[in-house]
Amino acid sequence: MIFLASIFIGLPTQNQRTKNKLRRAVTVTFHNWHSVVLGGLLLSGCATAPAPEPSLFVRLGGLPALIAVTDKTIDRTATEPSTRRSFDGVKLKPVKESIVSFLCQATGGPCKYQGESMAKAHHGLDITLAEFDAMVGQLVDTLNQFNVPAKEKTNCCSF
Repeated sequence: MIFLASIFIGLPTQNQRTKNKLRRAVTVTFHNWHSVVLGGLLLSGCATAPAPEPSLFVRLGGLPALIAVTDKTIDRTATEPSTRRSFDGVKLKPVKESIVSFLCQATGGPCKYQGESMAKAHHGLDITLAEFDAMVGQLVDTLNQFNVPAKEKTNCCSF
């Protein structure tokens, strides 16, 4: 409105009717323009707001997918010569259940992992770098078999 006031200061006072008509026209135009711009900004903000990306848990396929990948990976890891040493004498069912619970929580699923920390769970196993790399390779192979996209595969291997 300061802008409008400065326009009318210079108009002669004897032409008050013309001055009032011009003021109304400019004010109406200003208000209409203002409404159009605000409405456009609000609508464009709503229209361009990206939908939030689903959690990794959802993108992977939920609990059934986590169970399938865990079962296949652990079964292979427990039997392959390059990785089976760490699984000698270990009951696989509780290990699988614990891993699924951990992954479920870590990927944004509804589970609450209540197991040991990764450091404590693997303490004393003396897993070598070669064994670890072999296990990661087996996990990647399993993810490939289930056609897990690259982004999700990278996210899974970062836990």
